[in-house]
Amino acid sequence: MTAAYQSYADLPLTMDARALQDALGISRAGAYRLLHDPQFPAIHVGCRMLVPRDKFILWLDEQTDKNNVVIRQ
Repeated sequence: MTAAYQSYADLPLTMDARALQDALGISRAGAYRLLHDPQFPAIHVGCRMLVPRDKFILWLDEQTDKNNVVIRQ
């Protein structure tokens, strides 16, 4: 079952691979690749990999800013 996130406030405080998968609409393997990316703000708690909601939102905003293309006429 996938979670229905309507806003950032609906996201859990810490997100695991399943929450990332649901929030981004990506595969489970894609979520794990993201968690292992050195540029992604994942933390290790024992053998679990988590990302705090606030860090995820900042990362998402940064990715959006990087991908904006300005077309000048």
